Amino acid sequence: MAINYIKTILFAVVLFLVIVFQTDFIINMTVHHFDKAEMAMEALIENDIVTIDKKSIILNPNTINNANFYTDLGEVNTSYLIKKIEGEMYLSRDGSKVKPILEDTKVYLPGKYFLTYIIDDKTNVVSFEILGNVNKYWVVKTEQDIEEALKMAFENFLPEITLNLQKKYTDVNILNQEIFAIAEGLIYKYPKLVFEGYQLTATMSNNTLIKLELDYPDMEHLSYYEKTWGEIYSSLPNKLFSTDMKNYEREYEIYKYLIEHIQYDFSEVLPDITHTLYGAMNGIAVCDGYSKLMMYICNSVGIPTEIISGTADDIPHAWNKIEIDGNSYHLDVTWADQDSKTIGTYLDYFNETDEYMAKTHVWEKEKYPASIYTEAQLLNLDIPLDGIYYIEFIDEISPVMDEVLETNQTEISLIIKNINDEEVLIDTISEQIKKSFTYQLIDKVGYQVVSISL
Repeated sequence: MAINYIKTILFAVVLFLVIVFQTDFIINMTVHHFDKAEMAMEALIENDIVTIDKKSIILNPNTINNANFYTDLGEVNTSYLIKKIEGEMYLSRDGSKVKPILEDTKVYLPGKYFLTYIIDDKTNVVSFEILGNVNKYWVVKTEQDIEEALKMAFENFLPEITLNLQKKYTDVNILNQEIFAIAEGLIYKYPKLVFEGYQLTATMSNNTLIKLELDYPDMEHLSYYEKTWGEIYSSLPNKLFSTDMKNYEREYEIYKYLIEHIQYDFSEVLPDITHTLYGAMNGIAVCDGYSKLMMYICNSVGIPTEIISGTADDIPHAWNKIEIDGNSYHLDVTWADQDSKTIGTYLDYFNETDEYMAKTHVWEKEKYPASIYTEAQLLNLDIPLDGIYYIEFIDEISPVMDEVLETNQTEISLIIKNINDEEVLIDTISEQIKKSFTYQLIDKVGYQVVSISL
């Protein structure tokens, strides 16, 4: 499948620069060994984003009505204290890669949080949103502070933001590289964020004053989709999931949902929106739109997921790395979704190994955990799959095809082992069907998949 993907390029243009040199010509590169959240909290208080004069809300999952899989607690202007209970607990902020909760945890950074907890094989998710004051001027001291400032600007589509860095710079290129790296990292960390580029004005002295003029794609559609996002998403978890589902079952439901509800945008009717989570949620996307929505939903229900950026068939491409029961796998919903070109019933690129993905995909392997396990591959899971037949020997084809014809099936997939001659295999199938058909052969690791459309 040819993937028509246009990578969003972040850019920075230095409009104006005043450098005040002093006798103390030293850039302070001291590393602060403080907890990042504590550093960010100091900046949030100093910039009047949050206040600390309110008591934290204690969130104890044992006291929540667990009848539904998903419960939304709404918005608050204070922090939450999440009590650690028996069982597994995971937390995601705004769809970022979910992290385990191992002890009582205080949460105060603004954002939408998803707490997944698993007790006696029963899974529930509770969400809440901590509000913060939107600020266009920040006094910042650390990289974490800059990240929080830019995150708030991007998610509120602010046209500009001013950062007063409590740090001395003498090289605008170094300054721009640091801002660029933080901005680009945010797009991969928080899948809802949309950002196209910026123009930078810097005034340098003992402190560094930066003004960023921010650009966003297709503001008309973005604003509308953001307003409707909460209502659309809040109804989704209880439609897709039940409390007795295992993690791979939740993953498979998301995978199927995206394949069924998204069309790949070959026409580029809305070329900017299709690169976003919003485009995917509204039914049209390209690869990064697919992967951002997959990342957001998976993390919101306790499945650690991130985005990989690389190439596929030498074309820039994005897909997901996902963690199931401690093992890492590749998941490429875009390539699995063939739309009207789908042949058979087997869906490919679900929890694949590095070995299989490397046949068509290229990525920086050192950046991600190795994917070497096969336990969570589709055919190894306890998931009902319609129209799938297992063939080990050539004489097993005849009874299978008889059943297919008798039941008037038009789309099937055969899982083939021990038959290495494609010509003999297809001739045998043709003799049984006795009519024209379309097929696709996929070479997997240890077996083949022959998908057939009658």
